[in-house]
Amino acid sequence: MVQHNLSTVISFEVVRTLTKRRFWISTLIVPIIGAIVIVLVVLSNTSTDNSVTAQKDAKLTFTYSDMSGLVNPSIASGFGGTVASDQAAAIAAVKAGTLDAYFVYSTDPTKQHTKVYGTDEGIFKMGSTPLSPPNCWSPAPRGRLGTRP
Repeated sequence: MVQHNLSTVISFEVVRTLTKRRFWISTLIVPIIGAIVIVLVVLSNTSTDNSVTAQKDAKLTFTYSDMSGLVNPSIASGFGGTVASDQAAAIAAVKAGTLDAYFVYSTDPTKQHTKVYGTDEGIFKMGSTPLSPPNCWSPAPRGRLGTRP
């Protein structure tokens, strides 16, 4: 091939490649996908930050029934709890959404489970209501409860 035809061949190939749609699609798809991923990460971080801020300021309102006598009422009220006078009314208040949670402490916490009733706030607010009751026991009962292996 003669040297003077090289520029003609190069310009022909460049123009032919740049005028094809598949060249532009394959060239631009990577930056577009990268931009979409970056936007999704930023939106997710913003949503998470807003959720954490809202949960930090949230106050849990709960009632409890203590059949063991181990719950210290002053500690429980510091967490936002009150003693429930009627178990059925407390469960109904949780189901109605006027109360965040209701905890039933059994007579013997080492052998029986603590029952927890909580509001259903959906999957995205999961974690704003604790799955376990707050530690409202006074320090003295720990010796009476025994140790777990």
